[in-house]
Amino acid sequence: MASWNPVHLPTEIKDLIIDELDIDIDGFSEETTVNRAALRSCLFVSRHFRQRARRLLFRSIYLYDDEGLPHFRERLFRLHQLIESPANDHSLGIVSDIRNFSIMAEFGDHEEGSDDESEDGEEESTVANVTVKYLPGILKALMTGAHNLRHFHMESSAESDLMGCNWTALPSEVRSTVRVLLTLRPLWCLEMRNFNEVPNDFFHQTNITHLVTRNLTPRELEPTFDESPAGSSFHGVQLTLGPVETLDTDQYFPIHRMVDVSRNQSSQTHLLKKIKLLVLDRDDFTKVAHLLHAAYLVEESLLYFTSLLDYDYPLETKLDFSPLQNMTDLTMMYSERLITSSLDSVPKSLEHAFTLLKSGSSIVFLTLEFSSDFRSPDYTVIHDDIIYQPKDEHWKPLDSALSGPLYPRLRCLDLHINLNSESSQIERRFQASMQDTAILLKAAFPYVSDLWTFVCFLSNVTKPAESTNPELEIIALLPWPS
Repeated sequence: MASWNPVHLPTEIKDLIIDELDIDIDGFSEETTVNRAALRSCLFVSRHFRQRARRLLFRSIYLYDDEGLPHFRERLFRLHQLIESPANDHSLGIVSDIRNFSIMAEFGDHEEGSDDESEDGEEESTVANVTVKYLPGILKALMTGAHNLRHFHMESSAESDLMGCNWTALPSEVRSTVRVLLTLRPLWCLEMRNFNEVPNDFFHQTNITHLVTRNLTPRELEPTFDESPAGSSFHGVQLTLGPVETLDTDQYFPIHRMVDVSRNQSSQTHLLKKIKLLVLDRDDFTKVAHLLHAAYLVEESLLYFTSLLDYDYPLETKLDFSPLQNMTDLTMMYSERLITSSLDSVPKSLEHAFTLLKSGSSIVFLTLEFSSDFRSPDYTVIHDDIIYQPKDEHWKPLDSALSGPLYPRLRCLDLHINLNSESSQIERRFQASMQDTAILLKAAFPYVSDLWTFVCFLSNVTKPAESTNPELEIIALLPWPS
């Protein structure tokens, strides 16, 4: 009987095999599924294969309840088992391999005593109950053993509560463990979404450098920003806010409770390099002005202004881009309802953008996006030729400002114009007038279109009655060569 001698591959070859399977391993494509299955097979080949494959398989943990309770319960239960298994077990001890942890589930009220098992041994429960049962142990393991954790994402998926999940209703173990996680040195990115009643000092003494928040509201309402105490003091306690380098927030949670907007010597706001802010009202705008005044080394900024007709936005603003000598990339997005505009009036969003850009800047790449809703309150009157058939007097002041000495480094202007309507007539007229629109826009920007890269995206978003989630349709891409 012939003996079998295993083939001994060099370590370099083994690493190449594993590296090849690492393509899009954290994604959700069909190739990801195939590669993950192959990596699971590698767990049983050899010690080296097992160690390398395990690092990839458990590098990113995603726990989402959108696939239903049974699947979510199974994933949470299995992860809880693996994490709490002895670390000296040669096939387990995976907590140290976790770099990205993401959970999106219902964290709402759970029913006490509802974790009884059914006849087949499976728990009859809600997502909230399953989360309460297993999540505290998982988070504790992350706190003590996930020394390579870099990204932590926690989001409430409950659609019935637009205000988000009450943070104080979560088990105290979950709340306290999350707070400890924020202070750990390895963790650099935090995403928190859809929670209310969050303590105003939630980000006190954290080490987060990349901070993303959506629909995160504080427990206590504070005075308007102009009336708030100087610096980052809250209830007499001086907050120590983290060295944030990237801030992406809708400002539901006050930005001066996430980063220090003062320019005192101890402030670390000068570390801020990238900002992405939603601006809803005058108070939000004031905070942005203070933030940019303090974060004078910022390099990339995105400001999204919405509800321009619903709030009194200040046109005589203190926002000045000229001191931001390191800023090379600026994006300003506007969402506006043009239900009261006449064909001869300047859209308020365009007027506001021009006012902000009067100050000049060192920016190299400028993106302006105007999303306009042309529906009247009773849907009987639709103004469909205000934006995409521009008048010279509306746009030429912007062209003059951008092509003058205020923007000596500007090399690229991207102009995005999105039309939102429920009218098929608008879509037909829009498609028929694309060439006329190109001529009008080029005439409105004679200097910019001749001197620099000028790209205009024109799109129409239609919302048919049978569609509740329409996709953006790009109707035209009109480039002008430099």
